[in-house]
Amino acid sequence: MHRSKQMLRINMQSISVFLAFLAVSASASQLPLTTNTSHEYSCIGSRKPCTLQDVVLESESELDRVTFPDITDQLIIESGKIPNFTRKLTEKLARIVDLTINRLQLKTLYVKPEITHLAATDNQIETLLLDNNQSKIYEILSLDLTGNKLSDVEVLSRFTKLQQLTLDGNSLDRLSMDFFTGMSELRKLSLANNQLYNVDTKKTLQLLKLRSLSLAGNQLVELNVEKWELVSLMELDISNNQLYLLHGSLGQFTALVDVKISKNYWKCEVLVGIIQLERLKFDHDESDRCKKNDLSDVKQVCCKYDASTILDTIASDDFGLFNNKWEELRQLNESFQQFKNTTEQDKQRIGELEEDKQITLVERIKQLEDEQKKIWDKLNDQESVAVKETNELKKDISFHNSTIENLKSKQSDLDSELEGFVEILNSLRERMDEKFDAVDEVKKKMADLENKSKEVEAIEKRVTAVREKFKHLEVQQIKYFLSSADLKSQIIEVKGQYSKLVGETDQLRNQMGYAQEDIQKILNILDEIEISET
Repeated sequence: MHRSKQMLRINMQSISVFLAFLAVSASASQLPLTTNTSHEYSCIGSRKPCTLQDVVLESESELDRVTFPDITDQLIIESGKIPNFTRKLTEKLARIVDLTINRLQLKTLYVKPEITHLAATDNQIETLLLDNNQSKIYEILSLDLTGNKLSDVEVLSRFTKLQQLTLDGNSLDRLSMDFFTGMSELRKLSLANNQLYNVDTKKTLQLLKLRSLSLAGNQLVELNVEKWELVSLMELDISNNQLYLLHGSLGQFTALVDVKISKNYWKCEVLVGIIQLERLKFDHDESDRCKKNDLSDVKQVCCKYDASTILDTIASDDFGLFNNKWEELRQLNESFQQFKNTTEQDKQRIGELEEDKQITLVERIKQLEDEQKKIWDKLNDQESVAVKETNELKKDISFHNSTIENLKSKQSDLDSELEGFVEILNSLRERMDEKFDAVDEVKKKMADLENKSKEVEAIEKRVTAVREKFKHLEVQQIKYFLSSADLKSQIIEVKGQYSKLVGETDQLRNQMGYAQEDIQKILNILDEIEISET
């Protein structure tokens, strides 16, 4: 029993010590043991617009120690490193509505509702953050995010006032054009050089002010424009894809002038339908591309009558999943060619045969043509199924790849968290002794603070005495100033009298000169009189 009481007493003492440690730690954490220096970024010289260089903000805590110029014009951050452009940072730039932040190694970007022009090209942006208030209206008119790592742009649907949107060189592989239905002010849309293999439109896309659209440099096999109502579209670039089919007609775009369709693998029937629109201006393939890739040439644009050989040309750019389907298409086309050759030969022989045989051959030719049509329809059906299954396989692979990447990312995050926990435990062990030592340090500092407060009181008394003396000196200075002003007026008056005396003296001198001349004349007359008397 006595041993139990002793153990309980020891535990209570340990708890008391631990509570005291926590209290001291809390109070010690509030003491300003270190001072942080602030940094002010300023515009380079007199350049317009304002340009900042070497802006490095790698953590949120650094924002408390920096200031930016208070301007309302365009701001360009030309160099530096800002991995996360956060809402707190935009609050530091509260009056900026035109911002350029290219090549700053950005990974996340917060877009504030008030911004009107934003360029953030050649970064590593994967995530766009918007205001949490969904009813907040965004004022942005132009947005350029070229050369980033965006794979999803659904959040952009809130930018209903956009006039120019550039998303070139990102990581988009699938896209629904329905995202843009609310952007009624859009004039230019560029999605070039992504990895798009599927662009679908479920609703009518009515962008009445859109003038320029680019889907160049992607992996599209087919494109459906039937639901696109783009009455102002003047420029369309779908070059450098793997396009074979086009659903809908370019003729529906009544304002269209310039069309780029080169560097694709068009089905020749589709291509002929496109280039028959004489009012359109088309680009051309390189002169030797058709021959090198075993393609036909229709008005200097390459196409293919036999879709089964396309995969041999572009296999290096795909996932290698279509060989079986294209093999079926190849066999069907071989059968079609055999029927076609037979038909042509029979037609040539008709003129050499008797009438009854001709009738028989004509009937045979009709049968062959019917079979030919059935094979051709089957070929088109197989072709459509192949393209459809191709897109589905690409979707599945993209989904699985993204799942694997997410799992890898989560595993990496867990490993980092585990390492962080280990480091925290080790640092806690090391800091325990430091905290206990800090207790004595805190007491010493408190005593030092008391002594310093007494010194401050003495200094304040001295300052008060100095202020009184200073006031007395100010009074004396005022009196001196007033007396000096009187002396100046007296001096001026004396100077005036002196000048007057000088003038009178000059007059007397003149009068004396005249008197001397008169005296001399009188003396001369007297001399003449004396001479005459003698």
